Amino acid sequence: MSDDIFRASWHDYRRPCIYHITLKKALGVPAFSSIIGDYRIPWGQPGCAAVSLSPLGSIVRNSIYHLQYYHPALRPLQYAVMPDHVHILLQVLFDMPEPLGNYIARYKAEINQCTGSTGVFTRGFNDQILTRERNLNDIYQYIRTNPERLAVCFANPGYFQRIANMTVAGVECQLYGNLQLLSNPFKEQVIVHRADTPGQFAVNRDRCVHTAINGGVLVSPFVAKREQEIRDCSIAKGGRLIKLRPTLLKDKEKPARGEFHLCEEGRLLRISPIDLPERELITPGRPITRRQSLILNALAEAISAPQP
Repeated sequence: MSDDIFRASWHDYRRPCIYHITLKKALGVPAFSSIIGDYRIPWGQPGCAAVSLSPLGSIVRNSIYHLQYYHPALRPLQYAVMPDHVHILLQVLFDMPEPLGNYIARYKAEINQCTGSTGVFTRGFNDQILTRERNLNDIYQYIRTNPERLAVCFANPGYFQRIANMTVAGVECQLYGNLQLLSNPFKEQVIVHRADTPGQFAVNRDRCVHTAINGGVLVSPFVAKREQEIRDCSIAKGGRLIKLRPTLLKDKEKPARGEFHLCEEGRLLRISPIDLPERELITPGRPITRRQSLILNALAEAISAPQP
């Protein structure tokens, strides 16, 4: 019994680590919770956005505490039971005899048994492997504010937000799309070097696609052909992007067809530096200069960097 799909082939899921786990509700299963409160009220104050657990949601929440019974190395640090998914910040304290997916499968089986269901969750789970560079407080904040962000989505269903001037990583930019992607703590820059061997590129591609599949956001101008290969593969698997563009959208102009549909699904944020040099040199035959590429890649790196 295992839930090992979409796992990172380079990582040993039996070793000590901290994971951000996401489990998705199966179609036809009642909601785990509902959103109550007002997202405009600061978190922690009476009336702020929060979740109200359904009977099924209470079972899902209570079973999280049983993870440590499956193996003493498992330590839940935080969780959020949302209407159609569950976030669990889970620490593995020491080596386990089985990979993490086996224990997640037992957690699901317990819930199925308690509810008499054959499948409360969809197959598998999404995981983000927290490295030492990742600020753990960012993850706590991300999980804690999930109800607030969902309340914002309910109140603002469109993902076509346009901001003419906003500072991003110290750069004045024009933004269009889903602004919430900027607050995702699992942003990863996509950059491919010309000197990369096929093997190096394959490892880089797999890491990026893993991030995209498991709820992260890829950040890049996606200019190089192999960067576009990573982009297209990630889009096909439901990934989300922050795309840095050298051109500005004109007033009332909307993105092209492919980007339009990504915006419609909340999977794209387009960012364009306002004072990008040499913009007048951009033509259909020469879409971007080296100087612009360096500026956009530096901005992508700054956006992707973990917050101190």
